[in-house]
Amino acid sequence: MKKISSFIIFSLFTSVIILIGCNQKKHENYFGDFLEKDSGYISKKIGIEILKKLNEKQKINLHFLDLKKTDTIGKYYKKDNYGNYIFFITDVINEETFPSYYLLEINKDGEILQKEKYYSVYNLCCWNNYYSTLGKKNNFYYLKDCGSGSGFCSTQYYIFKEITPQKKLNPIIINSFCGMCELQNNKIIQCLLSSKVDFKNDSLIVHYSLIKKTETQTLSSHHFNVKYYQKDNFWRATDSTEIKKLCL
Repeated sequence: MKKISSFIIFSLFTSVIILIGCNQKKHENYFGDFLEKDSGYISKKIGIEILKKLNEKQKINLHFLDLKKTDTIGKYYKKDNYGNYIFFITDVINEETFPSYYLLEINKDGEILQKEKYYSVYNLCCWNNYYSTLGKKNNFYYLKDCGSGSGFCSTQYYIFKEITPQKKLNPIIINSFCGMCELQNNKIIQCLLSSKVDFKNDSLIVHYSLIKKTETQTLSSHHFNVKYYQKDNFWRATDSTEIKKLCL
């Protein structure tokens, strides 16, 4: 009788342990061997699983069904001296008026440690695809965003070392096209701004080139450099005189 009682108690104890284990919320890892590289691209198949978790209470945009499973919707980089990763994922499943995307910090087990949602303008005129938006140079990450208007398109960078809310960062102008920045002798003058960025330890030097032209002729070319330094997450130009002259 004692043996039977002991067996019943043991069985009940084991059942409780199993039930507790089953009721514990398990973390799902969608990545497998996906994160073995220092950088890479995020396919729709993996990206959608992450977005579903991030958009649990949002209305789903059914247009994402048009994407193929192999289509790329994001990019990631491994953080220096850490086992974590910085993810950029375009929010292709959330039905919103303006395009949006997520910046995430994710560990090797696929657990989301930090997330920030960014919003862009309606016309992503400076994007070539979903995945070339996030880049890395030295210990900086940069996120490509667009400015748009009538006959106007610009590229600007959000530059950061750690994931930061969008409202706490200010973008730096990188290039732009203005279809009518001036009017001379009844001729429309176009302005094209391009640049090359040198990333230093705690500052940036942007080498700008501004070309003014008509449809058939280049009128002038002006080159200038602007140094930016970061203070309280904001990038400030040491001299903003030339920037203020631009058609932005």
